[in-house]
Amino acid sequence: MSNYIKSFWERLSYNERQGIEHLSSEISLQRKSVIFKEGSILHSVYIIRRGIAKMSIYGASGHESIIHIASSGDILSYDALLVGKTYNATATALTDVEMICIPHTDFTTLIKNYPHIEHEALTNISLLLNKTAQRINHLSYHSTTSRIATAIIEFAGVYGYKNDSHIIDGPIYRKDLAEYAGVTIESAIRTIASMKKKGIISSQNKYLIINDIKELTRISHDE
Repeated sequence: MSNYIKSFWERLSYNERQGIEHLSSEISLQRKSVIFKEGSILHSVYIIRRGIAKMSIYGASGHESIIHIASSGDILSYDALLVGKTYNATATALTDVEMICIPHTDFTTLIKNYPHIEHEALTNISLLLNKTAQRINHLSYHSTTSRIATAIIEFAGVYGYKNDSHIIDGPIYRKDLAEYAGVTIESAIRTIASMKKKGIISSQNKYLIINDIKELTRISHDE
């Protein structure tokens, strides 16, 4: 059975999508571009049409932690959508990204005319909170190796695979894996090297190849 869950955009009706597109503008950004920064004032709601973005928070020392990976069809800035004040995380493009941008005031009016849009946004918030709770539990009680294995599997789920192969269809950087797994980059490098030595994964330039998904999944569940 597939674990695929429809994105926010996919669950909207044709009329709801048209209503959003009528009020929105299109934005194209290159990889590494900052979409918005933590603490900045909300002006717009962003929906990804193509590409991948990460949501990060920064500690007092400046250390970055990735809290969520968003892909095509996902809405960004759920917190600001509800609170209407500031963004509580920084959004950065992991790949080239195409988005639509809707002024917050227009989006607020839109959901009054299309209550189902608000319902789907709240559904996604619930799913995201549940996933975040699971990640916090995993980061608290699992080993570095388990965390890196989980990070690889989750990145693979977001990017997909090249031509039905085992090659993850998007460049994955050790820094991003470390920040998503909550470990140092040095620990990530050692863990990835160990997995490669065992033949569980390999790489082709910046692209990771999962050679043994069963073993990688088993490791992800180890404490």
